[in-house]
Amino acid sequence: MKVLLIDDGVERILLRQLLEAAGFHVHDTATGENGIDVARTFRPDVIICGVAPAGMSGWEVASQMKSNPEFNGAFALMGSCIPVEDDDELRKKGVDMFILRSSDIQIIRAWLERVKASR
Repeated sequence: MKVLLIDDGVERILLRQLLEAAGFHVHDTATGENGIDVARTFRPDVIICGVAPAGMSGWEVASQMKSNPEFNGAFALMGSCIPVEDDDELRKKGVDMFILRSSDIQIIRAWLERVKASR
């Protein structure tokens, strides 16, 4: 399963290492714009994006990716606090899952496995 991480925080490097150790094929980048470009060639099954990576908000990245017919993967937004929106509002904005930055890697892996099983 291919995972694209878009974030300019140090968590991106740690999360990449943990996911690669768990057998996922991972590509990472620090900016929203570059993430969209990388997604065109990498064709990830899942994108995990920070709320505010450099250059473009994670909300904007979600909107652009979900409106792109070439991307049919799952999209998770990663932030330091729970958003006010409920799950239906998040999905309307292109977000399938919201991950707290402090989440245990097992929670993230379990979600990725559910996405993988649904394909």
